[in-house]
Amino acid sequence: MKLKEKVVLSLDSINLLEIFKQLPGHIYWKDLNGVYVGCNQRQALDLGLSDSDEIIGKTDYDLLPEAEATLCVANDQKVMRSGKPT
Repeated sequence: MKLKEKVVLSLDSINLLEIFKQLPGHIYWKDLNGVYVGCNQRQALDLGLSDSDEIIGKTDYDLLPEAEATLCVANDQKVMRSGKPT
C-alpha cells in the first residue's frame, strides 16, 4: 500500500493504538471514505487476516461478501449523517 502522506504520531498515540490492538472485542476505525485505517487483532483474525496492519487500505467490499459489505457501508453512512451510533 502506498500512503499519500506521512502521518506522524506522538508516543501517547502509538501506545493507545497498541492498547486498542490487544482488546478482546472487535475494534476498527475507518476514514470518511470507508477505508480501514486500523483495527485490533481480534477483528483482523475474524476477517481472515493474520495481522491487524493488513486491514489498512481495504474497504468492506475487500473483506466481506457484497451483500454484507453493502449493509455495512449503508450503516456507516447513516451514522456519519446522524452522528449517532446504530
